Amino acid sequence: MKNILFSLFVSQAAFAQINPSNITIARDEYGVPHIFAETDAEVAYGLAWASAEDLFPTMQEMLYAGKGFSGRYQGKDGAGRDFLTHTLGIRKLVEERYEQDISPEFKKYLEGFCDGVNAYAKKHWKDEKFIKKAFPITPKDVVASYVFSLSVICNAHKPIQKIIGNKFDKEEVPMGSNAFAMNSAATEDGKTYLAVNPHMPYDGAFSWYEAHLNSEEGLNILGGLFPGGVSIFLGTNENLGWTHTWNGLDLVDTYKLKMHPKKKLMYEYDGEWLKLEKRPVWLKVKVGGIVIPVRMMSYWSKYCPTLRSQKGKMFYSVKCPASEDIRVANQWFNMNKASNFTEFKTALEMMALGRFNIIYADRQDTIYYIDYGLIPDRDTSFNYEGLVPGNTSKTNWTGIVPIEKLPQYLNPKCGYVFNTNNTPFNATCEAENLSAKDYDKHMGFRIYDNNRSVQFQNLMKQYGKLDWEEFKAIKWDQQVPENHIFIESMQNAYNLDASKYPDIADAIGVMHSWNYNMGPENMQAAFAYATAQKIMKQTGRRSEAVEQGLFVDDSLWVSAIRKTKEEFLHHFNKLEIPFGETQTFTRGEKTVGLGGIADVLAASASEWDAEEGTMDCKGGDSYLQLVSFSKEGLPHIESLMAGGNCDRPNSPHYNDQMDLLAGHKTKQMTLDKQEILKAAIRTYHPE
Repeated sequence: MKNILFSLFVSQAAFAQINPSNITIARDEYGVPHIFAETDAEVAYGLAWASAEDLFPTMQEMLYAGKGFSGRYQGKDGAGRDFLTHTLGIRKLVEERYEQDISPEFKKYLEGFCDGVNAYAKKHWKDEKFIKKAFPITPKDVVASYVFSLSVICNAHKPIQKIIGNKFDKEEVPMGSNAFAMNSAATEDGKTYLAVNPHMPYDGAFSWYEAHLNSEEGLNILGGLFPGGVSIFLGTNENLGWTHTWNGLDLVDTYKLKMHPKKKLMYEYDGEWLKLEKRPVWLKVKVGGIVIPVRMMSYWSKYCPTLRSQKGKMFYSVKCPASEDIRVANQWFNMNKASNFTEFKTALEMMALGRFNIIYADRQDTIYYIDYGLIPDRDTSFNYEGLVPGNTSKTNWTGIVPIEKLPQYLNPKCGYVFNTNNTPFNATCEAENLSAKDYDKHMGFRIYDNNRSVQFQNLMKQYGKLDWEEFKAIKWDQQVPENHIFIESMQNAYNLDASKYPDIADAIGVMHSWNYNMGPENMQAAFAYATAQKIMKQTGRRSEAVEQGLFVDDSLWVSAIRKTKEEFLHHFNKLEIPFGETQTFTRGEKTVGLGGIADVLAASASEWDAEEGTMDCKGGDSYLQLVSFSKEGLPHIESLMAGGNCDRPNSPHYNDQMDLLAGHKTKQMTLDKQEILKAAIRTYHPE
């Protein structure tokens, strides 16, 4: 009876507006869905259907987070997501703001997407594992999932974890990325180039999915989105393209409330004693196949979300702009629809996207970079680096820093802009860079460079004006630059006197002979990387080491080299081995060798496993798009998904792009509907 009711319930929601026969999904040879329909809402339905075909299990993670069903899905770990959603008041905020904050056009689009998800669930309820009670998915559920995701991306969860003693799920989102754009001042053929190159996990809720959306209402865009995303997060349409990289920015404040010494739940605010609002929640947590209710308590103050510390004596409020705005999905949709720089900039002026650097290029030879995010517009007479006084309205900001006050570059004379998660004050040629002195410290802009930013500038000086192949060569570069503090800080390790340490003289020789290249064929890279990882783990410095150097005593290096020698002889019976034989990426039955580390332009992220003698890549160049814009005609697009465009191991597209990744190659893509339909491997309607 439950299944019959579920089927009837979903069917009523699933076909309210959309006729699936009006939607065409064309799959290319790599399984990428190209979705064609007359209206945007129909395209959204097709995207939902195609996404569910390829990665429905992964999609559920974010859909459940917005609905508060993560605990039922993932047990104790998922309950942390539900508690975060409740504590931040996300569901309540969406209910209050949805009608007035979301545009009518985007509401129709969201309805189409939800209809597609629900129709897929209805058809596949027998053969897919999912929580039946979570359906039908509604537009408000999707909007809530976006607010949750951006709150995590903006680190709203981190102070909450500290307050409650890390009792709940740690939501770590590894972020990196490269982005660069060049116009006719820097390209030999006078065209405008864009490199879309996020560095993310290969799998999971924050991995990439590639899709092409084409409607007769102005959508024609190819790019990447996360599982469950409703539009393209980064990519290229007929006229323009953009990409994101992770930035710094101080986007969250934690306030220590001044509690009344005798009266419970009373806190001081501007000289008055106010009472905290109780906000209890019953979490539904799956334990051993049984869903158990667990009661938790959060509170609400003038600063918004409030929690009691683990020992129960202190109260802290957490405030983050990304948790107070529900329009982020709407803004990304508007960016998808933009046809020129003016329209794109108007979309950015919504100021709903919590964070990310944005690099932009278009067919009119425009390039642009902005270090973008929702930075609180604070009273700078207070220090916001630690706990903030929670007893005065002076610290309770109500607005954000306006877009015109963010670091940004439009068409610099030298013809290029870039970001590799480095400081925004090194984003173009030196003469045109902005100064950090002009921006208040509370904003949190990064002030350091990294290996990638230094090497990018090295290559730009080497090439001068670039042709298309040189542009691609920059993206695939795997050299660690000698003229950056990272390598400079480790020279004592590379210059150890081998005669003083005869037992590891041969290993020191390996370190001496390494040329700082991380290509898969390099014979010394594996040993050097495994050794450096030991030092970084021992000192607790990773991103700090990349930005500020890894200065340690000789004795630490000697100990690390000695240990790495022992491990390499055990596993390989030698110290020198091609890096690509040690560092590998495996998906299903397929394994490829990769070069790169997290901080070279062609990036890979792995850890040396001393017990197994392997470096298993979990992320890096997860999605790539290389674009050339001309003033006439459609852009030339090449792209790559690290593994494949499907999360299902039984699919031929689960790992069919791994050889391209290993070979530093891309696949040709197009926005031309006729070309796509002519070459499609499969064309069908979502029904």
